[in-house]
Amino acid sequence: MVVLLIIFSLAILPCFQQEVSAEQPASFDMVVKDFKSGEVLRKSIDQKELRAKFEKETVKRGDARYIEGSFGTGKTKSVVERSNPKNRMDENPIGIMSVIGTDSREQITNTTSYPYRTIVYIEVSFENGSVASCSGWLYDDNTVATAGHCVYDQTNGWITSATVDPGRNGNYLPYGRAYATSAHSIAGWVNEGLEAYDFGALKLDRSIGNTTGTMGMRVEDTTFSYLGESVAVTGYPGDKHDQGYYYSMWKGLGTVKDEGGQGKMIFYDVDTANGQSGAPVYQSSSSIGAEDPEPLQVGEECAHPPFY
Repeated sequence: MVVLLIIFSLAILPCFQQEVSAEQPASFDMVVKDFKSGEVLRKSIDQKELRAKFEKETVKRGDARYIEGSFGTGKTKSVVERSNPKNRMDENPIGIMSVIGTDSREQITNTTSYPYRTIVYIEVSFENGSVASCSGWLYDDNTVATAGHCVYDQTNGWITSATVDPGRNGNYLPYGRAYATSAHSIAGWVNEGLEAYDFGALKLDRSIGNTTGTMGMRVEDTTFSYLGESVAVTGYPGDKHDQGYYYSMWKGLGTVKDEGGQGKMIFYDVDTANGQSGAPVYQSSSSIGAEDPEPLQVGEECAHPPFY
């Protein structure tokens, strides 16, 4: 399976906003869909200004820079969704399954522990009426990182709405639900359809990350190699719905086997499935799965989302 490296972190920092123009082919220009106005805008990125902002807002340790994670308050709510999950997943999800040999994924039942409460279940609606589910993770108090095709798809267009449920466990929403106000990706994905730029973000209507906490992120020099590194992938796989585990969180462990995409992509042997698009692919600063406020973020899962 393929994953995008954390060059994503540079793309979601604020930058100058202007109207979309076909004459601006820069792959790293941000493209934003505002749900209230329906407008699609392009934000040009000044690389020098962005680099200065990035260095100011990150911490340097050794050869890497870190965007520090946080625990949040962890305070939960008693929110239960009343819909029947069986009615939402009657159709088969589209995409390619990536379970390699024996399925070694582990269900996460304590979704309110860190870092699992920072991982979110996302449900999106596209312009053509299609509905799909994805995974993601809280990057800051009101920003969710996910895959680009979870916010813009070459066939289905832009999403028009998205709900975000941190730490969802079946019909239990321990931190309630947030609603996206805008969807973000970059021109390399939206205008050019390049897999190496398939990443996106959702801005939320509330600062839910202050409660759940946020994942940290490690940004390596482009010469750094992840070959042989152990990684974890945690999200909401659609195939588990078919097995009766509705809206359940699962974690898989594996090893990075190859790299590509000019330093933007890695390939690994972790078991994943449709619905885990946008899920965090990560390492802990101590050991995989340890409760630590600063997981060493690698990137995001890019399997296709299930539509229903």
